[in-house]
Amino acid sequence: MDFMINMDGFFDDADGPRQRLARYQACLQEFERLNHEDNYVKQIRKEIKQLQQLVADMGPHN
Repeated sequence: MDFMINMDGFFDDADGPRQRLARYQACLQEFERLNHEDNYVKQIRKEIKQLQQLVADMGPHN
């Protein structure tokens, strides 16, 4: 999760994976709306997949 490690200072460390996932998805939606694609967007997609798995593994109550 290279991108997430680099972005830790940007996002509040107190946020959990669900909040982080929501922010990443919102960013991705904006890039898609702008029809923008580059390595940064590809990395966001990768991080979203990893966060989705992490959230799924946590279960509904965490």
